[in-house]
Amino acid sequence: MYSISQKKFMMEHDNTKGSNLSCVADAAPLFIKLGEHPEYIPFFTVSSINSKIVEIDQILKPENQHIHNLSILTNFYNLKLLRNPPKFERKIPKLEYLFGADKMQYNKLLFVETKIFKARKKKYHQDVKFLDNLIAFVFDNPPSNLPAILEPRIADITEYIENDSANILALNSYMDERIRHFHIHFIEDQAQIKNEMNQILTYFITFLDQETCLLPGDLISQKFDYYLTKFPFCEGLNNVMANYEDLLKNKTFIPQLFEQINSTSFYFDFSKAERNIVIILLIFRYLFNSIYYKNMYFSPFNSCVDVIGELRNITLESLDLPLDFLPKNIDISLTPSQFFRNDPLFKDAVNELNEINFLTNPLDILGAVHKGLFIIEYAATQYSVRKVLIFPFEVSFGLFLANLLSCEIPQLLQIAEFVEACTPRHGLCPSIEFAKAKILGSSLQCKEMFDSMKKTKNKY
Repeated sequence: MYSISQKKFMMEHDNTKGSNLSCVADAAPLFIKLGEHPEYIPFFTVSSINSKIVEIDQILKPENQHIHNLSILTNFYNLKLLRNPPKFERKIPKLEYLFGADKMQYNKLLFVETKIFKARKKKYHQDVKFLDNLIAFVFDNPPSNLPAILEPRIADITEYIENDSANILALNSYMDERIRHFHIHFIEDQAQIKNEMNQILTYFITFLDQETCLLPGDLISQKFDYYLTKFPFCEGLNNVMANYEDLLKNKTFIPQLFEQINSTSFYFDFSKAERNIVIILLIFRYLFNSIYYKNMYFSPFNSCVDVIGELRNITLESLDLPLDFLPKNIDISLTPSQFFRNDPLFKDAVNELNEINFLTNPLDILGAVHKGLFIIEYAATQYSVRKVLIFPFEVSFGLFLANLLSCEIPQLLQIAEFVEACTPRHGLCPSIEFAKAKILGSSLQCKEMFDSMKKTKNKY
């Protein structure tokens, strides 16, 4: 006696229409075996060997047909299924700054996105096990044992494996709906966001330094960063960030960045120079904060010589400093750090220069250098026996170098390279151009001093 599923399968595969009823009888033992594994039934067609007896082509012999079917299944298993495990697909953009309900909704979407990936991964492992067992079933039932052949329906197997389950489809539908809702919400709030952004820019303008055209390094711009991600042009900035390393190698990073900044003029009023400057400064901060983790110049794997550490024991005498701008009776046998870190006027310059270690963008770094230079020149003026309005280059450079050697900046050479590569070539204020020349020149001088010291040591 046959079960209901076995009878149904036999009826579906009875292509004899009465003229060759013995074919179904021949395949009956295989129908019984398939009935023991109902999960395999949709993926096979059963052909009786007797129905093919008139075919004399060697290729269609039952044994060859069986091997051919196994080959198709194993190729699909090894070349398609095993080589294509599920990959995590991010449907929603990465947003660094969100608040309140937006943050909660964003986290929900991230959770659902992860859940979809885990569900696909689970289904993948189930599919691997299913197909592995299915191949074993075909292998264990050759035509030599049974008077019928199992012919796999590859199209049905492919569709079953590649299609998402009902659970995954439901989660995807939810994701698409919530993302669409976010987009509508974004469009409806454009006017409000633009108004908020204009208020933020007006606020930041009050902190703009008129001499350097820079903002204070400790001024937090988190709210600006949050609203910036709401504008369409942020996609262009994201592309610049994604291709940061390649653009640097091609020396097109700064032009590409300013091309994207110029696109913001459609949304902001650039008629006032101060607003233009503030937008550039804040976008610089947003971009370099975002790519800090992959910035090659700050990477611990991009090792460079700690030239300041290597030159720690040189003396003030060896630096040939302008003593007229230092305290009377100074002990020139001291190292720079022993003197400048403890001097009541110069120590603030050392502290300011040490801040370079904690800044992520080149403009803020130059701002810290400028502040350090200002303190150095003020201290030199107080100690000088002759008052000067403009410091000679050798005086300014020598004192800055000595203060720099008093700092703890192990990545000085990398920071100097970063400033050189990522600072605009034109448009900087004279005081910032001066600061740039000082940090680049001093780092080069430190490198030359280190190389010279190394050569001297190697001689002995």
